Amino acid sequence: GQFWADSAGKDWGEDLPRILCTPPHFAYLRVAEGCDNRCSYCVVPSLRGGLRSRPLPSLLREAAELAEAGAKELILVAQDLGSYGRDLNPPLSLSILLRSLCRVEGLEWIRLLYVHPARVTEELVRVLAEEPRICPYLDLPVQHIDDDLLRAMNRGVSSARIRQVVEELRSAIPHIRLRTTVMVGFPGETEYRFATLLDFIREAQFDHLGAFAYSREEGTPAAGMKGQIKSEVKARRLREVMEVQAEISRRKNRALVGTRQRVLIDGKEGPSESVHWGRISGQAPEIDGAVQVWGKGLSPGQLVEVEIVGADTYDLVARCLV
Repeated sequence: GQFWADSAGKDWGEDLPRILCTPPHFAYLRVAEGCDNRCSYCVVPSLRGGLRSRPLPSLLREAAELAEAGAKELILVAQDLGSYGRDLNPPLSLSILLRSLCRVEGLEWIRLLYVHPARVTEELVRVLAEEPRICPYLDLPVQHIDDDLLRAMNRGVSSARIRQVVEELRSAIPHIRLRTTVMVGFPGETEYRFATLLDFIREAQFDHLGAFAYSREEGTPAAGMKGQIKSEVKARRLREVMEVQAEISRRKNRALVGTRQRVLIDGKEGPSESVHWGRISGQAPEIDGAVQVWGKGLSPGQLVEVEIVGADTYDLVARCLV
């Protein structure tokens, strides 16, 4: 069953069936709709409204149903995952939701996508470190590191706090793999400010990074700002960011060669019975790299021990140890 409310606040009813658009061994669980952040470049609040969190019992019911249907991995999503529960009465938190989900029988991995850096609390870091079912992985979209641009974006977080969050996470969870998103070409991004972003990417050494060029969205404050950047400049900056990240990713992947990892098998590669694709806990489906696994008798949803034997920029190669 599911859901709770559509964008107009209308009750959908608990008796509606869940339509699964993924293989049965992993599933996305939307825990909230809408966003209260009001970033100056974003149209989400005007399209989807403010934050509306799903009640905890509804989420636990759906998670249990998904696990019973074969889901080994549950991926939590929302426009602002870190704000979950703040609007409920009484208020809840993402930490409380995670502790509860970790008790759902059958789930092996719980993954978090899109946690605003301003929402990373001491309690959340503690939960991520203590709960073995939560993947040592966090999607932490920073967008930029220049303080003037962060203020113009209305991000509600400083460069110092972003650096502090990264340090806190890696100190508490040394093996965590961090994903981020950055934006290039925001109005007022000078060459100096862009160079500051590149320096930060080299400094932070994110395991996964997505980048996009600022797009002028009608009706947003940023659309009317001075200092709009030419398309060709944005395209060049985007290329430069991805070139820097490719080298970081390549180096980090090569460091995994020779290690043993647990891999969740996603499926076969072509007609071969010996070649499969899967992911380590530090790889989210559809947005990160994957692991090519050599081994017979493997099936989707199976968790297997492997040895990493090869690596390229984004993907890994492994042999099954069972």
